[in-house]
Amino acid sequence: MYRMIIVILLILLVIMQFQFWQQRASVHEITEILAAQRQDNEQIRASNEALAAEVEDLRQGMQAVEERARSQLGLIADGEQFIQLIPAQPEAQRSDPDED
Repeated sequence: MYRMIIVILLILLVIMQFQFWQQRASVHEITEILAAQRQDNEQIRASNEALAAEVEDLRQGMQAVEERARSQLGLIADGEQFIQLIPAQPEAQRSDPDED
């Protein structure tokens, strides 16, 4: 009778130890996932801060608005002239009107 109780208790002890070590491995995995998520959050936070600074700059100054209008929309201000420079073509690519 006592032997049976001891065997059952030993089996329970082994099962509990197994569960304990499995949980410990899970905690390690969760710790790694948490560290990766914190790194992602830090990158996103930096991006958000840069965007917030850009929004604040757009709210306060017209220079940023003008810069965006010039670079992204190709707009020019009153009294300015638009000059577009076209890169020179190499001699081989030029078409000679006399050859046609």
